[in-house]
Amino acid sequence: MEAVVQPDWCPQITNQLDEFYGITQGELRGNEDCLYLNIYAPSGTPPPEGWPVMVWLHGGANIWGRASQYDGSILAEEQDLVVVIPQYRIGPLGALSTPALRESPQDPHDVSPNFGLLDAVAALEWVEDNIGVFGGDTARVTLFGESSGAIATLGLHVSPLTQTLFQGAIAQSGVPISISVDRAENGGSGTKNPSSQVIDSWFPENPAHDGDDLRTLPLDTIFDAYRPNDEVNFSVPSMIEDGIVIPDAGVFETLASPNGFDNRPLMIGSNRDEAKLFFGFDEEFTGSLAGIPFIRDRQFYDTFTSALSRTWRVTGVVEPTEQLIDDAFDGLYTYQFDWDEEGYYLIVDVSRLLGATHIIEVPFVFGTFDNFFGDASAMIYHARNEARRLELSAQMMSYWAQFAYTGAPGRGRNGNLPLWQSAASVLGPETMILDTSWDGGLRMSADDDSLEDIMSDLSGSGAINAEEKCRTAMEMNQVFGLAAPELAAFAQQLCSNT
Repeated sequence: MEAVVQPDWCPQITNQLDEFYGITQGELRGNEDCLYLNIYAPSGTPPPEGWPVMVWLHGGANIWGRASQYDGSILAEEQDLVVVIPQYRIGPLGALSTPALRESPQDPHDVSPNFGLLDAVAALEWVEDNIGVFGGDTARVTLFGESSGAIATLGLHVSPLTQTLFQGAIAQSGVPISISVDRAENGGSGTKNPSSQVIDSWFPENPAHDGDDLRTLPLDTIFDAYRPNDEVNFSVPSMIEDGIVIPDAGVFETLASPNGFDNRPLMIGSNRDEAKLFFGFDEEFTGSLAGIPFIRDRQFYDTFTSALSRTWRVTGVVEPTEQLIDDAFDGLYTYQFDWDEEGYYLIVDVSRLLGATHIIEVPFVFGTFDNFFGDASAMIYHARNEARRLELSAQMMSYWAQFAYTGAPGRGRNGNLPLWQSAASVLGPETMILDTSWDGGLRMSADDDSLEDIMSDLSGSGAINAEEKCRTAMEMNQVFGLAAPELAAFAQQLCSNT
C-alpha cells in the first residue's frame, strides 16, 4: 500500500509565515487526529546492521508547524539514513498544566502537562519498535530539531523517559528553557497565558470543571481564549518541569549536571542573525513600497537585531557549552551558521534584511530548497547563489550524517571536510563556522561572547538613541529573560534614562 498523503496538521492558528504560501493568517486549522509520522529511507538495500535513524522535531514556537513542511528524501538518499518526521501536539493541546487533568488521568502519563513532548516520546518508542522494517538501526538513533523543536530536543535529551530511545541529539537554534508547574499555572516572571487564567475563561459559569469537561471542549473555544488581543501570535510554555518528562531541576540545570543526560553526544548551534526573521517584516522596523520591503532605520535595525541574535547565541550555545566543559563533557559540538549570500532582490538588500536568519539553515540540512519559504523563496535561494549554496548544503548534510553514524561530526561522511573538534578539545570553547568558500568557508573559531559584552556594547553604542536602547533591552528581556534573569535589571536601567 502506498502512503504518500501528508497527514492533517495538528490544530494551530496560521501566522504571517503562512501568507508566503497563500494561506490567510489568523485561521484555526488542523485536526486532533494528527499524530502521524513521515518516513524517508534510502532506495538501496540496508546493510546488515541497518542505517542510522534521524528523528526530526519541527519548530514553530510550540504553536505552529507540521511535518509536510520538511522533505527528508535527499538527506536520506544521499547520506544513507532513515529520516523520521513526526507531528506532535502544539499550542494549548501540547502543554497545559492544571490540577483537573492530574486528578483524573486516563493514562499514568496524563499527570504530566507536557502532552506534546509525550507525543515525541511515543514517536521515539514507535521508532524503537518498528523502524527496523524500514532498514533503520535502533542502536543509532539521533534526535534533532530546530527552534521550538530544538528546545524539545534539549528537554528530551535530559528526560528520564528517553534514556534508551536515542543515542545523540542535535539542537538547532534552541535555548534550554523550562518553567515550573506553579509558573505555568499561576504566571509570574513574565509568563504569558498562565493556564489557570485561560481555563477560567473557558468555564466562566462552571468554576467546578473537571478533566472530562476539559477533554470535551471544542477546538474553537480552546484557541479563541488565546487571541482576544492578537489574532496571530500567542504564547504557551514549551517545557514544564513536571518531574515526569522534564526533571524538577529544569532543563538547563539537568543538562549542566554531571551525567545529567548519560553523556550522550550533543551538537548545538545557532544562526548569526537569528532575530532578523522576526523583525525583518515587522512594521516597526520595515516598510513596503509596491510590496517591496525596506528597512526604515538601518542603524537601529542592525543594532537591535544584532543584540537579540547575540543574546540568543549566548543563552542557547555559549553558556551551556561553558557549563558542560566545566563538567568535563567531551561529546559536545557547536556551530554558528553564517550564510548570508541572498544579495539583492530588485532593490532590496536581502543579505542585510535577513542575512543568516532564523530557520534559514534548515534547507541546507535537508538538501532541498524548493519553495521552503513559499513566495519569498526567490528572494533567498536563487541561481546566483545556487552553486555555493548546494556545496555548503552537501557539507552540512555530511557532518550531520557523520554525527548520526558515530556521535561526532568529525570530517564528514567522506572524511574530506575540515575537522570539527569537540568544544572541549582545546583551551576554551570553540565552534564550527558554517559558510561557503566565498566568505571564509568551514572553519573552527573562538566562541567567547557574553551577556556582559552584549550589554556593554548596547549601553555604549553611539549608533542609536536612549529610547532605542531601551526598546532593545526590553525585547532582550522579553524573549530571553527566563534564561537570563539579569536582563530585567539591565532593561530597567536603560529605560530609566528615557
